[in-house]
Amino acid sequence: LPLFVLGGAIIPMMQPSSRMPAGAINSLILDIYIKSQMNYRFEEARGITEFFGSADKNEVTFGWHGGLERMLTLHLNGISNVESVTLELDGKQQVLDNQQVTNENTFEIRGLPNTENGRVIIKLEHR
Repeated sequence: LPLFVLGGAIIPMMQPSSRMPAGAINSLILDIYIKSQMNYRFEEARGITEFFGSADKNEVTFGWHGGLERMLTLHLNGISNVESVTLELDGKQQVLDNQQVTNENTFEIRGLPNTENGRVIIKLEHR
């Protein structure tokens, strides 16, 4: 079944399950289609999380604010030429190495820590 997605879309998903969890989805998967500006407001009974991002030829930045503390997995569609990934939480930065290119055009970052606010900075290689 073909699926057409508009650039800039941020689609929340979860691991396959036989039913919806009774509480919040702890491991949220975001399927992100890179564009120069990206925004998504994720509304749940327990709070609202704002997801936002930007991209240019040198860098992709993706962040979140508010809502629940939970593990995040990011699927960034449209990039594979990653040079480095930095996670910023509470003003502190750390280089990440738990990412991979899952196919020729999707970059995945798994298990981002539980936090209400954060940002990922992805530096791109020039080809």
